Amino acid sequence: MKKVISLVLILTVLLSLNGCGKSHSEELKIVPDSRAAELTQKGMGYHADIVNQDGVIVGMQYYSTPQEIAMTAQYGEDSITVQITLNFPDRVPFSEMGALKIENYEIVDESGTVSDWENTAEAAEIVNGTAAVKITLSDGLKDGNYILKIDSILSEKKGEQPLEIFGKWNVALTK
Repeated sequence: MKKVISLVLILTVLLSLNGCGKSHSEELKIVPDSRAAELTQKGMGYHADIVNQDGVIVGMQYYSTPQEIAMTAQYGEDSITVQITLNFPDRVPFSEMGALKIENYEIVDESGTVSDWENTAEAAEIVNGTAAVKITLSDGLKDGNYILKIDSILSEKKGEQPLEIFGKWNVALTK
């Protein structure tokens, strides 16, 4: 019994020295590529590292430009299908993506009122540089014109950490 307790104590000490005992509420910092301004002027996006308080890179984000990704939307019976086109599918990071999902968005009507904010978007496979992402609506939309305001999409690929892609896409939508 003493050996088991000793082993547990040793493992606890090792895990705490390894950082496993740290709080999960640590502050993260976003560090953009040093060439971000230059790349943006050329119509290209840039990567940014997500760094924890110890200076360790724990993730990555991508900041896109309007020239890199185009979107159109079509209203269906209980959903919106957003056609996402990667204009440069052979460039990194787009060449490494498997599927796309719309992450942060809102649907705004002509008067500026946000409509039906609690919707879910499904990931869609990228085929020939295009993905048709479906947003299922919890409530339908009334007849009229809308703007689908998208702030970020998520790239998913099996075996890889998801990559959040930030941008400002305003997609016209009519019901």
